[in-house]
Amino acid sequence: MLPITQFEQINNMLVYDLYNPSVVSSITFFLNSALPDNIAAVLNYSIPPYNHLQFIGAIANTRPSDIFSTKFGLNPDVNSLDS
Repeated sequence: MLPITQFEQINNMLVYDLYNPSVVSSITFFLNSALPDNIAAVLNYSIPPYNHLQFIGAIANTRPSDIFSTKFGLNPDVNSLDS
């Protein structure tokens, strides 16, 4: 899989529409440059109608990368989104 680097900015979030999410078992999340002190980057997901964010994981300068399991394939709400 290719890295995803093109995001849409909505308010204070960077957003990417993930097609066929049930086939995505994990997401590698990493920083390209340092964040300000005491700041973290958080990885969330949401499904339509996008009312709630579900936490997946976070990274920061002290842990600038990680691999997060999505469990999307086990989530019937996410599975119903596959095109």
